[in-house]
Order: sequence, then structure tokens, then C-alpha cells
Amino acid sequence: MVKGYNGVIARVNLTTGEIKKEGLNEEWVRLFIGGRGYGGKIISDEVDPKTDPFAPENKVVIATGPTSGSTVPSPGRTMVITKGPLNDTLACSNVGGFFGPEFKRAGYDMVILEGKSPKPVYLRINGGNIELRDAQHVWGKMLPEIEERLKQETDPKARVMAIGLAGVKLSRIAAVMFDANRAAGRTGVGAVLGSKNFLGIVARGTRKIETADPEGLKEANTRARKLIKENGVTGTALPTYGTAVLDNIINEVGGFPTRNASDAYFPNAMLLGERQLLRRLS
Repeated sequence: MVKGYNGVIARVNLTTGEIKKEGLNEEWVRLFIGGRGYGGKIISDEVDPKTDPFAPENKVVIATGPTSGSTVPSPGRTMVITKGPLNDTLACSNVGGFFGPEFKRAGYDMVILEGKSPKPVYLRINGGNIELRDAQHVWGKMLPEIEERLKQETDPKARVMAIGLAGVKLSRIAAVMFDANRAAGRTGVGAVLGSKNFLGIVARGTRKIETADPEGLKEANTRARKLIKENGVTGTALPTYGTAVLDNIINEVGGFPTRNASDAYFPNAMLLGERQLLRRLS
């Protein structure tokens, strides 16, 4: 198997409760790069374009990529890929943080969710072991409470992804939340999980992710971190102000969704920028 992957996908049939392990397609790994590429290929192949996003026939892929859990800068991305309810097309929403590396170290590259559970459930992954558990006691609760209670009944060091009340109510802008405060918020992917009576995943793992050339990767990381530190945006502005610093940058290149995305430039974007935000918060 290509290095950087575990080589294992968990296919979860929520209707029957059956969980199967299957290998990654090595050709796809090379052709469709990362969790987003591979997961998009799965949804494109296995979900009819005419499927209602809330139908049991829709599927959801939670995926990591080859750098997840490695020493590469920003290695924590997790992808949630499905047919989204907001725009009724292929959707991919991603998030950073600690869940992705923990999920990867638990022994899986991706989870494919199929069907619809007869009752609310969540998936526990622990060092390669995987099982569905009852989630009725936390279904529709606030995210901090969900995370706390799931850690209490599994592992205090686990990482949690879950939906809150918006997902349960099938809001078409519902997010999937990671570590209670990081949102995979685009395209309403949280509502698709809600339609499947699926609360989320609790992951805990210690597996080491192998790389093909550790020394080469170390050298590449050193160069990358130097470039990141020297760049004005990534080295200073983002650590100081957060992603609000990107508002004006995106606006100036014509990529700022405006008026329900009918336009891509907002004349008053400077009023939304990082310094304005910081001044209002101070």
C-alpha cells in the first residue's frame, strides 16, 4: 500500500448495523489525491445524482488524506463528503483540529456511511476496533455536553465529531462539529448525518503513520515552515488575527461571495476585516 495511508476503509451499513472493512484502491489513491479526491470518487460512483440528500440511498464519507497525522504543516484536515442538501450536488466540507490525526491513528483512512439507522447511534473507533453504539441519550443535546458524555463513556483522551440540534432538525445549513468548536460547515453536511440518525464518531488511536522517505519529508517540512514563517499572511497576520485576515485578500481577487453568491466582490469588505473585528472585540 502507498505510504501515508492505513489502507483500510470501514463501510458502515446503518440500516442493518453491519460493519465491513475493505482495502483502499491503490489506483484511486494515485488518481484521486487525498481524502477529498478519493471520497468524491466514492460518492460519484455509488450515489445516483437524482438521489434526495436526505434519502437512505445517499451516502457520507468521512475521510483523511495521506498527510493526516504526519509532521507536515497543517496535517489535521478531515473531509465530510456527500450529496449536500443546500445545493443538491456533490458536497465536501472540511475541518482542521485534532480529530483527523486521531481517526487516522485509530487505524482507518475513511468511513463510508450507508442507509439509515432505526435509532440514533454513534460510531466508536478504538485502536482498530469499531462498533456502533446507542446515542439516544445525547441526541439533540448541545455539543459540549455531547462531547463530555461520550468521552466519559469511552475514553477521556478520545476525539469527537458530532452533530447538534441543527443536524437533528435537518437544517440545510447544519454543520458537523469536531472537538465541539470546529465546524465542517459548508453545504449542510450535518443535516445528512441527522437524516441517517447518525450522531458522529468517537476516535482514539496510537498507530504510527509510516512515510516513504522520513528524511526527505523532514527536509521538505523544514523548507515549508521557513516559507510559512517568512510570508506576511501566514507568518504574522493569520497567527495575530485569525482567518478574518483573508476577507480583504479574497475580496480583492474576486472570490468573496456577495448577495447570496450572485457576485464575488463586496465594496465594503474592509469594514469586515481583521482590524475591525479586533477593535469591536476589544
